[in-house]
Amino acid sequence: GGIGRPAGLPGTRFVVQPDPRPERPRPRFVVLPLFLPQAGCPGRCLYCSQVSATGRPEEAAVDLVAVKHEIDGLILQYTSQCSMANAPLGSPDSGCGCPRGLRYEPSGKDSSVETMARAVELAFYGGNFTGLPVEVQEALLEHAASYIGRRYRQPPTEGSLPESNDAEPNRQPLTGIRVSTRPDHLDTDTIKRLKGYGVTTVEIGAQTMVAEILESLQRDHTPDDTARAVKRLQEAGIITGVHLMAGLPGERAGQAVFSAEAVAELQPDHVRIHPLVVLEGSPLAGLWRQGGFRPLSLTATVRRMAGMVHIFQMHGTPVARMGLHPPQGGWGKTLLAGPWHPAISELVHTFLFRRKIWKALRKVIHLTLHTRNTEGEWESSISKISFTSKTAMFEIHINPRDLSRAVGYKRMNAKLLKRILGTKPAFVEDAAIQEGTVKIENKVR
Repeated sequence: GGIGRPAGLPGTRFVVQPDPRPERPRPRFVVLPLFLPQAGCPGRCLYCSQVSATGRPEEAAVDLVAVKHEIDGLILQYTSQCSMANAPLGSPDSGCGCPRGLRYEPSGKDSSVETMARAVELAFYGGNFTGLPVEVQEALLEHAASYIGRRYRQPPTEGSLPESNDAEPNRQPLTGIRVSTRPDHLDTDTIKRLKGYGVTTVEIGAQTMVAEILESLQRDHTPDDTARAVKRLQEAGIITGVHLMAGLPGERAGQAVFSAEAVAELQPDHVRIHPLVVLEGSPLAGLWRQGGFRPLSLTATVRRMAGMVHIFQMHGTPVARMGLHPPQGGWGKTLLAGPWHPAISELVHTFLFRRKIWKALRKVIHLTLHTRNTEGEWESSISKISFTSKTAMFEIHINPRDLSRAVGYKRMNAKLLKRILGTKPAFVEDAAIQEGTVKIENKVR
């Protein structure tokens, strides 16, 4: 249970300011994803099953004809279904409502691409792009680069893409190319080749910055490899994203926070955080079936990811995405266990705002809460608080952009506050309040 008493006089207020560093500017990217399951990977990581994750079969070698045809199809889908596709590149984003699979994603660095209101990238996902044979990389990049408007291309260099013969080169749909890869496959020559072919963003699969966990995952690279790769990409002027995972085998909560801190200090343009789930076909699936691994509950995963997000917020590092996208057609029987949730990002932000609200409330009403966490449940079990005064009314003032996160996913925070306080709090939108700020006012009804 818990005890609470209202602070002295009506009108008491307390303000929780946003985290110290404002998040760096994040332009909007349209990402056209193309998956090459397991392509270029030197081995299979403990948790990996690209067949389950993407819904596509793995192939011994990349079929260049088929992949080029798929690139053409993605571009056609985008240009025919996205209302912004035929607007001049750099036009303000009006919320085009792209078809499913063509996603807007934020990034962070102030580069020539990012000065535009809208950027469009073809993305090679699902494998280790720079682990492919060089001739395969070049064939795919050259074909994708033929869709890049000439004004967005790098100056011609040795081995760079040929000039296009398009009648209206500036109206080509792409502004760049995005690839995902391993940190130990990004030497200086590789990065030079990527940039020469119009690659504007590279996503690095770091997963963790704890050496012993990387070894247990059979990743065969080190935290230093990640640090070197990020620095090289930054020096080349390429937008850099880093992927981390939460709930890895043997990982403690403090190690997840350590990984976030280590990555934040590298100052990437954005990060992604993925919860670990058990997929059919992965080596981890066998370990799970034998009882050798138990994934985190959803509650524990949300808390762990929230701790990581808080670190990135403290450093002003944009979190581009949290969670996992199910393959087309859904998970089916391929998701065996683990904390997958379609709105895990909203759950994390709900938790983070709840913590801000609690901090402010404790200052206003000297509230002490004792909670009991229950496995597998999002809401903690909290006894109702008895107040010496029933006339207290609480107003929670936030920036309009923060309203949904403050109220919480499916109104979780609003419902829990009402249950705890015995009165329905009012969420007051105030555009004069800085984003990330919570101001509590205790009034008399």
